[in-house]
Amino acid sequence: MKRVLLGCVFLLAGCAGQSAMSHQSYLLPDVNQTNLVTSSAPLLVVEVELAPYLDVNGIVYRTSSTEVVEAKQNTWAMDAGDMVQRQVIAMLRTMQSQYWPVDPNPSLKLADQPKLLIKLDKFNGSVAGNAEVSGEWLLLSQSGEIIKGEGFNHTVALDQDGYAALVTALSQALSLTVSDVSKQI
Repeated sequence: MKRVLLGCVFLLAGCAGQSAMSHQSYLLPDVNQTNLVTSSAPLLVVEVELAPYLDVNGIVYRTSSTEVVEAKQNTWAMDAGDMVQRQVIAMLRTMQSQYWPVDPNPSLKLADQPKLLIKLDKFNGSVAGNAEVSGEWLLLSQSGEIIKGEGFNHTVALDQDGYAALVTALSQALSLTVSDVSKQI
């Protein structure tokens, strides 16, 4: 009887430990605005590049000026680069009317189209309670020449603790970035 009781105690302790270490997966929120641009506008190929330390499954946060940590229990529900690229395209469609932004797609004839390249050096949280998005964007001609480009750096404070608030703040910082880009392309 003692063994059964002891076994039950260990089983319950194991279950309690698992609930404290639950795994959460996150997506950036949907863009719920009306498109300003029509699909008949000239195509604009949009590519997003993440710094290697950001191109991981776990949500990244900076713990100091020199250290970053990848969360193990709080992860992106899909590839972070793909998710950010889709979000940028959706935002661009709602913030400008000059181009119809698209993913690079081998089934479309895109060789003669301009390209918007967004390189993210930061897309992370920080121990200070902020979401950080920084990097540079380049508008490239069909031949690959730089037409325009600029660096960006946006910080948005989290409205509460937790990864859900961090994901929302990252989306807001990304929206500020895309808004700046959309005014200049």
